[in-house]
Amino acid sequence: MINFRRLHSSDLRNIQRVQEETAEALEDRDHLEALSEAEFLAALNGKGLVMGAFEAEVLVAFRVLLFPGKSRENLGRDAGLSNDELPYVVHQELSCVHPQSRGQRLQKKLGAFLMAELAKDYPEMRWVFATVHPDNRASLNDKLEQGMKVIAETEKYEGKKRYILMKKLHC
Repeated sequence: MINFRRLHSSDLRNIQRVQEETAEALEDRDHLEALSEAEFLAALNGKGLVMGAFEAEVLVAFRVLLFPGKSRENLGRDAGLSNDELPYVVHQELSCVHPQSRGQRLQKKLGAFLMAELAKDYPEMRWVFATVHPDNRASLNDKLEQGMKVIAETEKYEGKKRYILMKKLHC
């Protein structure tokens, strides 16, 4: 049975383990833009939300939201949002499902759980953005099923091709 919960800084090593094992199993590592320890810690300590899926108390998947604020990396800039609107942007930053736990729709389930937590705890947020490699069909379909729309194809992360997706939230 899979259980879901919000993750904390005490979960960092397990999060990094799942990210590494997920990346190692990919045919094309360009499909995954790994997060640094500093990015995970920011999300775990108030600059985002991280949700995990556990099987027999072992972390098997996680999903990360980040609040980019007015940073240079805020994808709202790519959509033409004003500087005053940038603090209300959320990035769906990363989803990792351990290779042995694929096929259970954990990315989708974590997304639904995470977006419900976002609406409850951060109702002021207005837009959600994500980047996806154009050939990463699973992640692209996940975002499209959430109602996100592709707004651009560009280069991000030191020249890697990405779609930028956006969805206006409940306001």
